[in-house]
Amino acid sequence: MFNMKRLRELRKSQGVTQREIAQYLGVSISTYSGWETGVYQMDYEHLCKTADFFGVTVDELLGRTPQLFDDARIQKSDEQALFDELTAEEKQMVVGYMKGLIFNRSKGRKAQ
Repeated sequence: MFNMKRLRELRKSQGVTQREIAQYLGVSISTYSGWETGVYQMDYEHLCKTADFFGVTVDELLGRTPQLFDDARIQKSDEQALFDELTAEEKQMVVGYMKGLIFNRSKGRKAQ
């Protein structure tokens, strides 16, 4: 079983509630809470999505510290840093807006 202590630390440090992250991941609060406390084991898909949400690698999410190539890590862009400041709900809104822009572009329309 994974040690998900880091999951709670990340969530608290970013000021995200269990409800917000559960909604973003599409799971119930009790499922997310179970992952955070180690009662349940998170599947691969949710590990990846959670790591993306917090802007970390799956290894970092699981509490493993990178030992090789630390200096080769790519720095976050200004846009990524701003996105990380948003709540889960705000992130969903931004992603929805971006999908709308792409859809409109594919249809030859300009966004208003």
